[in-house]
Amino acid sequence: MTAPTTATATERAAAGPVSRARIAHTILRRVETQRAQFLTAYGRATTPIDRATAALAAVRAALPAAVTRPLAESTEIRRRLEQITDDLTDLLGELHTAQERAAETAIRAKQRTAARSQARREQRHAAATAAGGES
Repeated sequence: MTAPTTATATERAAAGPVSRARIAHTILRRVETQRAQFLTAYGRATTPIDRATAALAAVRAALPAAVTRPLAESTEIRRRLEQITDDLTDLLGELHTAQERAAETAIRAKQRTAARSQARREQRHAAATAAGGES
């Protein structure tokens, strides 16, 4: 059994840039893949909702990769993310309000239909009772 070797300071220093370069290449491949996936999804999108879904999915996939020190310290990216987050929060509120309004309208329409059906049943029942009582 051989004793484990210890890397010299020079060897460790030489391995650092190689490791960083390897990480950088991995990041580049991931970005290329994410960009290709986004372009495909966005190109296939036919409605504004489809395009927004493609863009939001791409941003969501890219955010963890964006948390490198230089990007995390970028005031421009931080400012843009805060602005986009505020806009998305506003949009979410508008979407929820519109969905609630549409659901409430559908519920009221169904209630009116049910009330009319009930009124017709009662009229038929009353007419049948009146016709049966005259005999």
